[in-house]
Amino acid sequence: MISEVISNGVTIVKEKPQSHEASLRIVTSSPTMYDALESHQTQGDTISVAWDGFSDLSGISHFECKLIDGTGGAMQTWRSVGNNGEKTAMLTGLSLKSYKTYQIQLRAINYGGFKSEPVTSDVTIETCPPYLTGNGVHYYWPSEGAVHLDWNGLFVSNSSLTYELSIGSSRGGSTVLKRFETRTPNYQLNGIDPSIKYYFTIVASNKAGLFKMYNAELSYK
Repeated sequence: MISEVISNGVTIVKEKPQSHEASLRIVTSSPTMYDALESHQTQGDTISVAWDGFSDLSGISHFECKLIDGTGGAMQTWRSVGNNGEKTAMLTGLSLKSYKTYQIQLRAINYGGFKSEPVTSDVTIETCPPYLTGNGVHYYWPSEGAVHLDWNGLFVSNSSLTYELSIGSSRGGSTVLKRFETRTPNYQLNGIDPSIKYYFTIVASNKAGLFKMYNAELSYK
């Protein structure tokens, strides 16, 4: 298809920009040492976005974006972004609710005023860390040199959890196992001395990077 024709030195734009290879992503940050995952964030007043992949033979003048709430209703009219060729933007002054998912739509505008089809990306607001249920950790010794830990139900969170397990011979230590990361709430440690009392730490972090820590001890019985 022809997207432009040139007549007497004047470019006449006939088509909208192409967005079939365009992408939009949410740029999140975590307030803790644990990463925010899958477009979750704690901030309810700001959303940062980045994009790429729009194309147009006549050139792209600028971009527009808007925010949609979780039910599909527009919270904002289209706002102009990327007026100087930038491919990032920060939406500020927002009042987003925790545990809701919002959608960002972004489109390109060429110099003929034609608008591309929008690309979209979702962001979820999560403001609370995991909490302890009081269930505790269950463990047993399959043999004298092995212990199996099971902490299923120890933590609760609104998003899925990643666990970090450390085991040492002193409280808070990690000489036996250092910061083993897993998404499964159990672990079997082999080759340990059953005559020694061990201490373990489990850190559960949710998709927003918020975390809760649990410490306990175990000994062979």
